[in-house]
Amino acid sequence: MMTRGGMVERAFEAHRGAVTSVCWNDDGTALLTTGEDGAAKVWSRNGALRVALEQRDAAIYCASWSRDGDAVAFGCGKELLVKPLNPGAKTLRWKAHDGVVLSCDWCALTRVIVSGGEDCRYKTWDEHGLLLFQSSRLDHVVASVRWNPAGDAFAVGSFDSITLCDATGFTSGKTPVDAGTVLKLAWSPDGASVAGAGGNGAVVFGSVAERRIESCGFAATLIAPDVVRVTDVEGGGAVGGAVGGAEAQRGDLDLSFRGDRVVKMAAGHGYLLVASSAGAVSVRQRGRMNAPRTIDVRDVATLLIPGKTCFLCVTSGGSCAVYSYEGRKTSDLRAAGLRPEVRSIHWSPYDRVGV
Repeated sequence: MMTRGGMVERAFEAHRGAVTSVCWNDDGTALLTTGEDGAAKVWSRNGALRVALEQRDAAIYCASWSRDGDAVAFGCGKELLVKPLNPGAKTLRWKAHDGVVLSCDWCALTRVIVSGGEDCRYKTWDEHGLLLFQSSRLDHVVASVRWNPAGDAFAVGSFDSITLCDATGFTSGKTPVDAGTVLKLAWSPDGASVAGAGGNGAVVFGSVAERRIESCGFAATLIAPDVVRVTDVEGGGAVGGAVGGAEAQRGDLDLSFRGDRVVKMAAGHGYLLVASSAGAVSVRQRGRMNAPRTIDVRDVATLLIPGKTCFLCVTSGGSCAVYSYEGRKTSDLRAAGLRPEVRSIHWSPYDRVGV
């Protein structure tokens, strides 16, 4: 175990042979490890063994916590297994791949499990083992998979490549990397960047580009890390403010954030919301896209949900607040000593939000 500064805080023997995966639960109070010895174990923060969760005859190469931390999913051989921490509960198991399961990740928001294997495919499952999506056969084995924090996309690591997929499993983009087999993947808290650890010792980084959202007659596309292009898709003056020349003819307007990386976009009810790495949210109205209101939310926004007269903003610092489109904070979710983790959101017809 290491501190954030890179100092080794504690080291202990966890498995016979190589440790194949290490995974903290959501609140950082329990550590799940798996190994080539076929064992899955749960440890406390100080390195004390809490429970030897599973012992298999073959190596376990991947594991992931459930949303509530009361079960784990792991791959052994060609199977995926869901093992509750409750000793009396039944273990769910099913054949997942035609080769060894090398990677899996359990989305905390949607409860969907994504897996990858030596059969060169990635698949998505519900938590009961129902197949939701199966990819075509790739050129190489799928060594790593990882959901982004918002649960609306996941990354797939293979030999010299990282593939971005939407929540349904369809490919959004593929990027070549000089890393050998990408063995592990990790997202930044804002979901704008992904890092991969390669088999040749390289660590590679990438940013999500060409993200596109569409609403109320306009589309917003991230064409550069700090530039969003707004397009009038219906020709009804949805953009507004495009000044002269080719931009006005196309109905396009490029919004520059002057070096601040765009980390989140959302649209709805005639508004475009754009959050930047500077801890600000830009609010733009349909037909007046060149007249923004900027709201300082102090931290990087990880989730933006527009409502009819206001929007919900969740930040990396744990803030969960509702703002009017004029920039006034109308509600703030506060719980003394607790850090909010948004799992589901529902707007009522009366513009009340349940979180």
